[in-house]
Amino acid sequence: MKRFIFTILLLTGCTQASGGRDVTIHFNYRTPSPLVYNIAKSIMELNSSLNDSMFKFGPGPNNYNVTIEYSEAPFKNVAGTAQNMFTYCRIVIYPTSIQNNILKTVVWHEIGHCLGLNHNGYFEHIMSEHVKPFETYNQEEVNLFLLEIKKLRGKQ
Repeated sequence: MKRFIFTILLLTGCTQASGGRDVTIHFNYRTPSPLVYNIAKSIMELNSSLNDSMFKFGPGPNNYNVTIEYSEAPFKNVAGTAQNMFTYCRIVIYPTSIQNNILKTVVWHEIGHCLGLNHNGYFEHIMSEHVKPFETYNQEEVNLFLLEIKKLRGKQ
């Protein structure tokens, strides 16, 4: 099996978008509809994995904690970024995440940053700087990530 390594670029440390509350997600108008569907599906799978409905979708732009957009920016091997915008967290998804079957990993990873998680030095962790297709993580690796989210949420 061929392994791809893509870097997740954390532009600034995001504040905890949740603080134990639900997180409302808004998609920027530049995000193509098929991508919105796939990102929303990934977020709903995160809700399901957490046994929680932490993430909700809102009309924005005044009622959200996280905004997600797509950019054609020419970052080589950068799949996504998370940026603290003071009142919300901005996630940008780049073409690399779509072209290399790592969108779900990138979405979960960037949401992790928005909730306050930092990069993890362990290569096989969703919060590693280097991501891989979600399907290649084993259940223990996924559970470690979910446990960290639950701790931040106060539901461990």
